[in-house]
Amino acid sequence: MKKIIFIILLLLIIPFKVNAASIYYANVTGPTNAKIGNEISEVFMITIDGVKQNDKNSPGVVAVVFELNFDDLVLTPTGINSNGWTSELIYDQSSKKYYVQSTIGFHPEYVCSDGILNCGKYKVTIEFMVNETNKETTTIKIGEIQVGLLNQIFDESEISEKDIKIITGKGNESHTLIIKDNETTTPIKPKDSIVKNETKKNIKTQIKTNNVTNTTNIDKKNNHLKELKIEGYEIEFDKYKNIYEIEVPNTVNQLKITATPESSKAKVSITGADNLQESNGKVLIEVKPNEGDSKLYIINVTNLEEEIQKKENDFTITEDQIELGKKILIGIAIVIIVMFIIIRIRDRIVEKNIDKL
Repeated sequence: MKKIIFIILLLLIIPFKVNAASIYYANVTGPTNAKIGNEISEVFMITIDGVKQNDKNSPGVVAVVFELNFDDLVLTPTGINSNGWTSELIYDQSSKKYYVQSTIGFHPEYVCSDGILNCGKYKVTIEFMVNETNKETTTIKIGEIQVGLLNQIFDESEISEKDIKIITGKGNESHTLIIKDNETTTPIKPKDSIVKNETKKNIKTQIKTNNVTNTTNIDKKNNHLKELKIEGYEIEFDKYKNIYEIEVPNTVNQLKITATPESSKAKVSITGADNLQESNGKVLIEVKPNEGDSKLYIINVTNLEEEIQKKENDFTITEDQIELGKKILIGIAIVIIVMFIIIRIRDRIVEKNIDKL
């Protein structure tokens, strides 16, 4: 009885570790200095902890909003790019602040195991033009951050606001840019700003207005393979690489291929692997998504014997090459004979001169 009580007390004292998602780190990087009239790229990175790429039970990131502080008299935002995200830079009239708003697009860099949501770092690059100014430095800073999380699901029901979890944090990371004069006498042409003047959306509203109503809609158009294996042969698989080359012995006429789609809704068909002779050594793997265009992966198969014969043919000497070789050898022989005669004549002249002395 005492042991049981001791165990219960021990369990109450020892804290349970919960891997809750949180904003782990945020930073901004860019060039050390820039000339007036030039454009610069600033990279903003936010790392979310507690989201796991290879765990379907882990939540994924569906939206990111962060406050962006910069001097708009010195810098004009001219472009924004975030691979796998739909992003915009807005100016909220009520708070007089700038915000970057990003919603999951198609296939972010750190995609979750579901092939849809983001599990890891979020990155966005913003282009700025340096305006005419008397300032020697200017600072770009990340402020308040909001991240929207969603469980990895594939049902057809519309996602409600209660399904979205919001985590917040502050970046407080900044990058200082040294401004230098531009020596050119050519007038600097200002560029249009990409900033949208609109009220900052609630992050849950942002997710809905950007048509992220359910992850199935995104997943339906996924035509990538997640895995491609050929039994007995190694290939360096890349879902964005469409064509592969392998060599097999002449006795091999079939290949056992494993092709797994990223999307559970996509269908994969393989043709040509059952009879390489009939398919002329070409295997086609088609990934057909639930909606949208199919994607084709190709494996070109070459017989080792054919490859060896091809290499032997490359070293075969033709009759023309033999005739050319003969002419070269004759020419070399003539040159040697002439040189020998010249040396003999020279030696005789030297001997005669010695005899006279």
